Amino acid sequence: QDTKPIVPQTSILSDPLGAYVYVLDETLHVERRPVHYGSAQPNGIVVVDGLNGTERVVATAGAFLKEGEQVRVLESAKAAP
Repeated sequence: QDTKPIVPQTSILSDPLGAYVYVLDETLHVERRPVHYGSAQPNGIVVVDGLNGTERVVATAGAFLKEGEQVRVLESAKAAP
C-alpha cells in the first residue's frame, strides 16, 4: 500500500500560487515545496502530492521564512521517530 506522508496542519501554507510547505536541505536552508493535500487525520494533514515522506518539513513559523533562509532545528518531544 502506498502510504502518504502526514504533516502538522501548521506546516501547510498557501498563497496565490497554491499550497506549499518548507523543507530543509542538508545545510538547513529552507526550500519551498508545492503540495496537494487531502484529509485531516488526528496527527496531521495527509499530503497526497509533493512530498515523498523523507523530507524534513518546517512544522511551525513557516510564514515568517523566505526561500533560501537558514534555520535552526529545535527538536520537539512530539517529533516522529
